[in-house]
Amino acid sequence: MNDTDSTSATPLARRKSIVIKADVNRVITRPYIPGSETRIQNIINRVLGLDEDQVVSLIDATLHNFSHRHRNFRDILEENFERMSAHVPSVDKLSKERRLLIGAYFTAEYSVEAAALFNPYVPYMPCYSDIYLIEY
Repeated sequence: MNDTDSTSATPLARRKSIVIKADVNRVITRPYIPGSETRIQNIINRVLGLDEDQVVSLIDATLHNFSHRHRNFRDILEENFERMSAHVPSVDKLSKERRLLIGAYFTAEYSVEAAALFNPYVPYMPCYSDIYLIEY
């Protein structure tokens, strides 16, 4: 066993009183484009396999939960559908709701602040205090 008891060792982290609260006004949408054609097609096939009542229910819930968070949310979903429309068979026969739902499956929320806070990369910045600027 170790010389030090794990309960008496100095903690590696200390809890602070600072609380970081999420702000939905600082979340953006971005297209979600899976890495392979197979994944894209699987997602589209799942949505195409839903009956129209399920589609309407899902898109209504999605719009209810996210429209207040993103300006022009319906337009965003339609744009993301258009990005994927080349992968969708019989595009002209799809209902507006199904188009929006496919667009929703290819939309991701992104928090710029969270990415900045939790990015583990911290670059090394060398100290140049002892280097003198030379003017010519």
